[in-house]
Amino acid sequence: MTAPMPPETVRSREDLGLGLRAVVVAGTALALGIWLSGRLDFPRSAAFSGRLQARVTTITAEWPARLQEIRVAPGERVAAGDPLFVLHSEQRQADLLFRRQEAARAEQEVIRVKAAADLELHWRRRELQAETFQTKFKLASLRQEKLHRDVEQIAWREQMLTTTAFEQEEQPAAIFRFLSDSAEQMPEERIRALLREDAAAMSAKALAAQITLCEQRLEELRLLDETLEEDVRMSHGITVAEQLSQKAAVALAGEEAVQSSAVVNSPGYGLVGLFRKQTGDVVQPGDVLLQILDDDRRSIEVEIPSWAAVRFTPGTTIHLEFPGHERRQGIVASMPPQTSGQDAESDDAKLKLIIEPAGKLWPHIPIGSRVLVSQP
Repeated sequence: MTAPMPPETVRSREDLGLGLRAVVVAGTALALGIWLSGRLDFPRSAAFSGRLQARVTTITAEWPARLQEIRVAPGERVAAGDPLFVLHSEQRQADLLFRRQEAARAEQEVIRVKAAADLELHWRRRELQAETFQTKFKLASLRQEKLHRDVEQIAWREQMLTTTAFEQEEQPAAIFRFLSDSAEQMPEERIRALLREDAAAMSAKALAAQITLCEQRLEELRLLDETLEEDVRMSHGITVAEQLSQKAAVALAGEEAVQSSAVVNSPGYGLVGLFRKQTGDVVQPGDVLLQILDDDRRSIEVEIPSWAAVRFTPGTTIHLEFPGHERRQGIVASMPPQTSGQDAESDDAKLKLIIEPAGKLWPHIPIGSRVLVSQP
């Protein structure tokens, strides 16, 4: 039979048990308080509302016009180059008519100055040809006459040297002696031969000078004929008229290109959004007419308070709930480097996140639909 413990020992063990229980309770309370504090500071089940969006191509008006025709319907899928709508501009019609008239006037002016230049060129070329012919005829006559004078000079010289005594001496000495003799000592035939030979020589020299002048004039006429066409074109302003006509044609082509673009085509692939204007409405430059949505490149845009940013870092997988309670996943693609301003209700700054698809394909729902975004 076991002996009973002393009362002091029993009280000591009871005090020890109470102390241990107090420590356990205090530790548990501390841990629970820390956990509750974390849950209150950052609720793990917090969800935020985002909007489904897609890459948008905005079609705007480029000039004042009237929306004449709409060739697509909202939700219709289009490809690059498909016609979307037709714009009609009375001002551009007037500009096109003016450009056409201006181009026609410039072309008629070119035709007129060319005709006048061709007529003047024809008459001036005929004058050149006539003068060239007369100069050549004169040149031929002068050459023939000079030939006669040369022959005459040779003939008179031969007659003058026909005497035996004259021929027996060396010719230079005979000529010197012949010229130094007095008139009384010279036979009359020799004097006549000397004068005729001298006259023939002078005449041949004068004819040679005239032949040189005629040859120079023929060369001048040839050069003038080579540059005549360009000179006539320049004097009538054909080059300037052609430049003005070309400038008017370029302006007309530009106006016609703009006019043909009154049918506005899709710049890329996507879904047709809602038209901001109706048929018959007047639009101004910069007015948004239509948006093309590329639903193959969708994302979700959501604003979160700044205190939640630590759980939504780029690359984090996010839980998404689409309409109809369809659950999918996404990944945080980007986070801005600064907040977008204070929230009036919570007095906290907002961050705008972009979430892209991850895992299973997202359901095809209208762009702009509400999607719940929650922490992983």
